Formats: sequence, C-alpha cells, structure tokens
Amino acid sequence: MISFLRLVIPGAIALTPSLVSQGNNFLRQQTIQQLQETRKCLGCHLSGVNLSGANLQGVNLESTDLQGANLKNVNLQYANLEWSESLLM
Repeated sequence: MISFLRLVIPGAIALTPSLVSQGNNFLRQQTIQQLQETRKCLGCHLSGVNLSGANLQGVNLESTDLQGANLKNVNLQYANLEWSESLLM
C-alpha cells in the first residue's frame, strides 16, 4: 500500500498546477462572458487577460484588476475605471 502511495502522490502533485491553471482559465472565461453580457465587472480579476481590440465603451470596471492585461486597441471611452487606475501599472 505504501509503495502505491509513493507512486500516486507525486503524480497527483505534478498534476495540481495544471488543474489549478485550467480552473483559473475557466473562471476568467466566465468573467469575460459576464463582462460582455452585463457590461459591468466590479472588482473582477482580469490580470494578464488578452482584451486587445475589445469594445468596452461605457462598461463599469470599477475596482477591476487589469494589471498585465493586453489593452491594445481597446475602446474604453466612457468606461468607469474608478479605483482601477492604480491597478493599470
């Protein structure tokens, strides 16, 4: 039994980062979908997300973490970025 656990535990530990990463990607996709549908995303974690070319005109992104997000050619006209500006660095 112990030898079985010695084989299983390292494999489970090796898979954990991959599963966590997939979970994070799923949550980010849900967040982006919410943003598209509701035009608001209060306090969302969009760090590192590729939003290039997105039309975010008039969306409410209050307190949203956009650190490291790709905002190239994003339309943020009239968007609410209150409390988000410090996270844009």
